[in-house]
Amino acid sequence: MAALCFGFADRANISFVNLHTEDFYRRLAFASVDRWGLAIELIIDAMKIARQANQSEVTIDDFSLAYSHSTGGSIDFSPFVIEDYEAAFDGRKIIEMIETTKRK
Repeated sequence: MAALCFGFADRANISFVNLHTEDFYRRLAFASVDRWGLAIELIIDAMKIARQANQSEVTIDDFSLAYSHSTGGSIDFSPFVIEDYEAAFDGRKIIEMIETTKRK
């Protein structure tokens, strides 16, 4: 997962170094329900958000916003920002939210 994040960050010419932690990668895997395609979409969307804001590095808030775009949920309530995210979210519900949002 680190290779994907750094690879897309390099292509976007943006730093990813500050998010390179085991906790972040666990949150990314959880937010994407362990699906590579969803993880890649979140990574790309977060990089786009950071680039559009003219940031030099991608942040956890960028990933939280990308997650809210994909699920239709609140930016303040995502696996990236909630402390006990594994108890707060259900993988099946995440998939349902993503599918519902894609249909809109």
